[in-house]
Amino acid sequence: MVVEVSKKKHREPTKLSSVHGLDNGKRIVVQINELGQPVGEGGHSLKLFLGTIARLGDKMSIDAPTWRAMSATHKDDVWEYVQRKYDIPAYLKEWVMKDLDQKLRSWKYELRNKYFNPTLKQTEQQIPPDPRVNVEQWKRVVQTWSSNSWKTKLQEVKITQPSSSSSSSIVSAYDIYSQVYGKERPGRVRGVGTGPTPTSLWGTSSQCQAQLRAENAQLNAMVKELSERLGKVESIVVEASKDEATLEIFVSGYESR
Repeated sequence: MVVEVSKKKHREPTKLSSVHGLDNGKRIVVQINELGQPVGEGGHSLKLFLGTIARLGDKMSIDAPTWRAMSATHKDDVWEYVQRKYDIPAYLKEWVMKDLDQKLRSWKYELRNKYFNPTLKQTEQQIPPDPRVNVEQWKRVVQTWSSNSWKTKLQEVKITQPSSSSSSSIVSAYDIYSQVYGKERPGRVRGVGTGPTPTSLWGTSSQCQAQLRAENAQLNAMVKELSERLGKVESIVVEASKDEATLEIFVSGYESR
């Protein structure tokens, strides 16, 4: 009996050539919700578009150690490019920059996990066969990943990770959560995506008190649900932390503080 094994189809990367190739003067309209976040068809297109930008070597530098280390001129050039393709308000720049930061981290993690071998010397590392990757940038980031200082940071983060037998499971999960997200930034609400501030979400002090009283029962139910979800997330994160490649995300979070 002969069994035919079908080859696994690999999903082609999203390129959005139609958006990158838009004629001058033509822009995609983006709707913004009450939280200052892009929504609708235009918002979905914008998010995909930012993903393509984060992966283009001529737009974003994978060898920049952190987002803050990237020059302001570089970021402004990218912002102007986005504005040429999308009709978005100027105040959305902060959201766009944060989204690009997250997508660039994910791209660097993907490249490291797929092409970087920590057991090989720097000169033995494979160059990604992806036309979106700038070869010179790749060589520089490989040099960083191969350095003793980088290996030390990985080890330091690895030591801080809790074991699965930890009795303080909830505290441990919160510690990991804090490492991934970094310190709470003033004027921002964690876990609601980029964009909203405490005032824009809840209004003034008096309005906040009235709203909290009215929604107390609902919030209690939400807390119970989130506690259950936190327990599930903890087990997933602990398992993921066993893979050294996953530590890239933790280290990037430390450096961005």
